[in-house]
Amino acid sequence: MHPTVYSSSSSILKIRNRFVIALALFCSVGVANAQLDNHWTVSVLGQTVPVNNDGSFVISNISAPDQFGPGGPGTLPDFVGDDFVRVRAVRVVGGVNQYAFGEFFQVRQGQRIRIADLTFTDIPPRQPERISILENSGPVPVGGARRLRVMARYSDGTTNEITSRTAWTTYRVSNPAVAVVSVDGEVAGKLPGTVFVTAMNEGASAVARVRVASDLSVTSVHGKAVDGSGFGLSGVQVTVVGTDLSALSGPDGTFEVGGVPADRPTVAVIAQVTRDARRWLATADATTVPGGVTDVGTLVLSPFQPRAGWMAAGGNPHRGTRSTDQGAHTLALKENHSVWAWGYNLFGQVGVGTQGTGARAYLRPVPVALLDCQQVAVGGAISHSLALLKDGSLYGWGRNDHGQLGRGNTRNHNEPQPVPGRWSYIAAGGCQSAGIDDDGVLWRWGEFTGRGSDHTSPQRWNEAKRWASVALGYRHLVGLTAEGELWSWQDEESGGGRLGQNTNWTFVAAGGRHSLALQADGSLWAWGANEVGQLGNDTTVATNEPVQVSEPGPWSFVAAGEDHTLAIKADGTLWCWGGNGASQFGDGTRVGSTRPVNKLPGNDWVAVAAGYQHSFGLKANGSLCAWGRNEFGQLGLGTMTEEPFPKVVESSQRWSP
Repeated sequence: MHPTVYSSSSSILKIRNRFVIALALFCSVGVANAQLDNHWTVSVLGQTVPVNNDGSFVISNISAPDQFGPGGPGTLPDFVGDDFVRVRAVRVVGGVNQYAFGEFFQVRQGQRIRIADLTFTDIPPRQPERISILENSGPVPVGGARRLRVMARYSDGTTNEITSRTAWTTYRVSNPAVAVVSVDGEVAGKLPGTVFVTAMNEGASAVARVRVASDLSVTSVHGKAVDGSGFGLSGVQVTVVGTDLSALSGPDGTFEVGGVPADRPTVAVIAQVTRDARRWLATADATTVPGGVTDVGTLVLSPFQPRAGWMAAGGNPHRGTRSTDQGAHTLALKENHSVWAWGYNLFGQVGVGTQGTGARAYLRPVPVALLDCQQVAVGGAISHSLALLKDGSLYGWGRNDHGQLGRGNTRNHNEPQPVPGRWSYIAAGGCQSAGIDDDGVLWRWGEFTGRGSDHTSPQRWNEAKRWASVALGYRHLVGLTAEGELWSWQDEESGGGRLGQNTNWTFVAAGGRHSLALQADGSLWAWGANEVGQLGNDTTVATNEPVQVSEPGPWSFVAAGEDHTLAIKADGTLWCWGGNGASQFGDGTRVGSTRPVNKLPGNDWVAVAAGYQHSFGLKANGSLCAWGRNEFGQLGLGTMTEEPFPKVVESSQRWSP
């Protein structure tokens, strides 16, 4: 017999032979003098009925399975429904929805539960649109345990972890004899075999396949976290790469992460902590000692700041004025400072001596004949490439019809060619390039004063200042002076100037028509175009003055694409906002956001790059992930199809920030 839920004027809900009394003590949050009447509809677990004139309602055939007790799957049933439920109600007033909801509860047979009140609001109560169980790394050992990680996605595009019972998530397991699951999602292996674990939250569900192995031993990872002076650092989070296992260092800096699967030849860890709004980081690895202690040694943490130009993703063609294929090639540096390239190559911008329709695209990274490189840049609109070597020499290649290679002519080149001068910083964007020489002088070349006004050789730009860094968008330039001042221009030198009076700016990034900058306190600011929320201030209103993004920091790195933004917080989490028309958020949807959202799991992200509707993220272990638009192989994954979720770009060497 299926349970029935009903309400009389005293709001009594009946589930099977279980009664829940909802004697509502009505409160009001944004809706004045609200109470249930026949204008409302009520739902429980997705089943909806209208409310009667007297405020009563009846819902029949509510599922309330009882497969286990309060200890979770593997414990004896206790006549209490396993899942958490709550009452929801909605009505329409003047074309506007109003909502009511109760607290979460579980149903016990024969028991009456009094619902203290209902909350009335103009804002819909958050409910998971879908949930997912993130993949675990490797099997669970017999006698060992592994905690799942469950993520929920909501209708507003936000995500949140809901693994624990406090988030009202419950679990089921297909065979409790093989493995059991705690109420907080920890899978404990009992016998060799395979089980399916189901996570449930407000009607949404996800399933994960978990293998339990008897021949899998574990190891305990030990080490010590210290600063540059050798003093132990407490409160450092140490995570075993490829797992969800972590621990905090003690007062003397020592740490121990137990129960680590010993199924790999080496164990890698990342240690990080936020100090003075900055991210301190260290990584280490050691040979795995199965059944014993794996000592990763002393980890010396230091402030971590990825260098600009560790990677360059073609972008900012600016919709409606350039075709998207012109912003579809990529450059990146490996740990040995070699340059690699892939993607669209019609004008030789990959830099390997080929061009044209016969070599139109390289779908995987190929080496460029340059070594000891410190920075790369690409111009998305007209497909040119730049690389700055450690000795200050600069090379350019690719399309050059506006003189953007800076060689005094407009000839294209399919291999790196030297650009005169000695340089300390470079940037590219649209049909132009910029650089800062060894004396701190800012130069600009290519098309930057309108069509027909090309400069084939570097031209001095704002000689009154000495410059530290620069970034280029489609037709705008932003820069930081050596004193920490923030400046911005459009095409003409007279069309811009200093932004504000602060002198604590530390980093700049430029997208298609928007820009971002970091301050020393870790706060993140944005200005420019904002039609899809790429400024991240919860609006779509453009602004000429920097506004702070709506998500608090501290932030450590930011990258700007055509109309989306990627950023990393000091805690190693990755956030995105703006346009998502080609899944450049990496969440499998095309739903954008006007405020920063944490779409991707993990706290080991160290750097990001953003192009034209495609994205890259670098992990602390040197692995590079790519996702989003990919019709010319710009993701480097060996395909030409859009990738809605992050995938690793294959490489035998680590990529370097």
